[in-house]
Amino acid sequence: MKLLLTLSRTTSVILLGDPFSGLDPMVRESIVQGLLCYLVFSNQIIMISTHELDEIEEFVGEAILIQDGRNTDQINVETLREEQGLTMLQWLEQNAVKGDE
Repeated sequence: MKLLLTLSRTTSVILLGDPFSGLDPMVRESIVQGLLCYLVFSNQIIMISTHELDEIEEFVGEAILIQDGRNTDQINVETLREEQGLTMLQWLEQNAVKGDE
């Protein structure tokens, strides 16, 4: 319901926090497809905060790594796959500063 309320607004930026968490895989796929059909990519940006990278990787254009409230890295996902041969998770593992480092 919250997702529907968010999408019912005309806005240039849509922020979603773990929008697919706890959803059945069939329902999740339906929501993703509906979301992709609904958005006007020339006029809207969708920002998704999630731990489910494999769920969103196929339709993400840019990935931004935020740690401690700061943007620490950013990459074009298509370039990441084609030129570096990495998934978003592999990129994250390489670039995230761990604990006490």
